[in-house]
Amino acid sequence: DLYDFYRDGDVVTFIIGDVSGKGMPAAMFMSAAVTLFRSAVKHHQSPKAIMEEINAALSLNNSSMMFVTAFIGRLHLPTGQLAYCNAGHLPPIIVKDGQCRWLDLKETNTLLGIDGDYRFSEQSVTIGHGEQIIIFTDGVTEAENAQKELLGFDYLLEQLHACQHPVDGRTVYDVVRRFTSGAEQADDIAIMNIKRK
Repeated sequence: DLYDFYRDGDVVTFIIGDVSGKGMPAAMFMSAAVTLFRSAVKHHQSPKAIMEEINAALSLNNSSMMFVTAFIGRLHLPTGQLAYCNAGHLPPIIVKDGQCRWLDLKETNTLLGIDGDYRFSEQSVTIGHGEQIIIFTDGVTEAENAQKELLGFDYLLEQLHACQHPVDGRTVYDVVRRFTSGAEQADDIAIMNIKRK
């Protein structure tokens, strides 16, 4: 898993992603993706343009066909305008007044590292004061309990709606911990929580 963010004045740009495979090759591919993000975010304002630059570089000489799912968002704090580009990653959860909903991903785009010429699409939504974006990797929804059952999207949202205290990234992890109840962790888990005050 990978995550990073960059703040420039009133703008926060962030990425979260999941690399295919395991071991040293995956770790190197992950490191390359983060380095490319840190470079691209300094001269591109659009998540689409950042995603395309990362994708073009990762696709070069990728004979092993490794790939990355990724979500890049750019939040303008004064207006709450969130521009985002998704490359095959899970949708974030938007939390408003204690209510949770999945962010509507009309376009999911291709995975990073597969087609260097792919042109990504970008979407936008307004995040209100006090609203949160919670985004995570599939280690959350694919967490397994002792019976090898997956946590899943529906169960996660049900548990968050039933929560008696404010929902944030820690709440998501608590749902995973209770569901797995001591079972061995099957995959990496990364969770980002961004709140507009």
